[in-house]
Amino acid sequence: MFEIIVQKEGLEFLGWREVPTFPNVLGQKAVECMPHIMQGFVKKPANVKKGLEFDRRLYIARRLFEQSSEDTYVVSFSSRTIVYKGMFLVKQLRTFYADLQSDDFESAIAMVHSRFST
Repeated sequence: MFEIIVQKEGLEFLGWREVPTFPNVLGQKAVECMPHIMQGFVKKPANVKKGLEFDRRLYIARRLFEQSSEDTYVVSFSSRTIVYKGMFLVKQLRTFYADLQSDDFESAIAMVHSRFST
């Protein structure tokens, strides 16, 4: 469904990537309810400016997809930002996502938000 919506919005879907993770750093209950984490890639049309104009097109495709699917959650769909999200302890973030341990992975900024229920 995602691929069809992207195409209808005048974008070219390039493919899926299963995000490599290390579930063994999580507890048993967390692993049992862990979602399937995928990244989708879309090509920017030549007639669309990079940045805000492209991100607006991506946002529209994302919203249409979210409205068409009740059992799917889109963490982020941006041409400028990759979001790694999860309900775990801050120290588990780096060890859970293999990308964050890779020497090939570079970032100008990283932000971690944590909150504790009382």
